[in-house]
Amino acid sequence: MTPLRPHVTASIRTSLPATSIWSQYEKLSDWPKWDPSILSITSPVPPPLKIGQKLTLTTSSPSYTGSLPLLSCFSPTTLTYTLPLPGCQITRSFEIKTSDEGVEVIHGIRYDGMMKFVYKEKEEEEVKNLKGQVEKLVELAEKAENSNKK
Repeated sequence: MTPLRPHVTASIRTSLPATSIWSQYEKLSDWPKWDPSILSITSPVPPPLKIGQKLTLTTSSPSYTGSLPLLSCFSPTTLTYTLPLPGCQITRSFEIKTSDEGVEVIHGIRYDGMMKFVYKEKEEEEVKNLKGQVEKLVELAEKAENSNKK
């Protein structure tokens, strides 16, 4: 299943290889380090991540605790999941695009359902949050890359 395009995105370019960024996604225990809305995320299955793999997720904003499957997972380019909230589904997308100019890391959010207007009102705030997440993720990947070179 290919999710619809996100309503809100933020991106950053980096010279890191796509695999360095992807390795950060596979470190589920580190997700709260780059996404402060995630309090915890686990899976009964060790990496590599796979389509349909169940994740147990607890978030602070929006408030959610439960198990959900990965909707898409194509290493090292795409990862998506959907938070099933009352009256709204929030789809989170994580994309890595490689080109001659380097690697672009893109995080996005899409709102669907009767109550999506409640969440869409906060789009401006979400853009700032997504930008901070992408920047922190790349920072962690750079640190890991540098420590691997030593």
